[in-house]
Amino acid sequence: MRSCPDSPHGRARPAACALAAIVAVLACGCAHELALPPGLTDRIMEGEPFQHRVFTRSHPSAGELHVYIEGDGRAWLDRARISRDPTPKRPLMLELMALDTAASVYVGRPCYFGLAKSPGCDRSQWTSHRYSSQVVTSLQRVIEALVAEGAYDRIVLFGHSGGGTLATLLASRVRQTAALVTIAPNLDVAAWAESHGYSPLTGSLDPAASKDFPTHIFQVHWIGSDDESVAPSVLSSLEPYLDGELRRVDGFDHRCCWSELWPDQLDELNVYFRAARDPAWRSVALGEAKPLPDGFEENLR
Repeated sequence: MRSCPDSPHGRARPAACALAAIVAVLACGCAHELALPPGLTDRIMEGEPFQHRVFTRSHPSAGELHVYIEGDGRAWLDRARISRDPTPKRPLMLELMALDTAASVYVGRPCYFGLAKSPGCDRSQWTSHRYSSQVVTSLQRVIEALVAEGAYDRIVLFGHSGGGTLATLLASRVRQTAALVTIAPNLDVAAWAESHGYSPLTGSLDPAASKDFPTHIFQVHWIGSDDESVAPSVLSSLEPYLDGELRRVDGFDHRCCWSELWPDQLDELNVYFRAARDPAWRSVALGEAKPLPDGFEENLR
């Protein structure tokens, strides 16, 4: 496990402020009134069997696509009441996508962003079945459709919290996946539920139970030392099974302050992709201390 230096907290987040209105409008079901930031388009795509709201930044086709998947949002109002709409008030992954200059798409989870009453949706889809095989398959269909639309060679999956769970499950299912980056991922669903005294997520897939972790791709799993939602200890026990780095950041919690390190994370991805394609540049960029993941070069061909 790698420890990262402290970062200054409490910085203003222009991306979060600019996107707050989007979330509020979508959650109230009045998306027709939405004024999107320049270059960002909004549409509903058909998965299987769910619909998904998708935000895309205008970009050229081909090359690499970054796919962002959000956390669980407001699944419960409290321990006794299930939320009518799980849409998060401040979607972290939408905030991070706003910092990404690459071709990027934010794929909403089933029943989120004003779609809580769409076909196939009921409250189980954001509670007990939030990581079900149906949810994973539906997300997979949308991502594959997006890849085909743009004729992309590879994708990078990003996920926060429960979105990290889904991104991890998707990484071994979507053929074009070349990298996976998660923040506070819930990769041991049973242990997570037990640690909070929650009912087991009986309808959900559990990566820790199936050991369904991707291999031969670049991957980093970030955890915050102060995270009380997905405790570092839950993830630390899985480190031997992860074909990638588990990185702990002192002073960070479940949602603060990931935007501070995001530009560096995106730069690191670019370095690894270039190193895989340019052996002459590899030793300069990575040195001997950071070899490419086993099978990474072959996976990009």
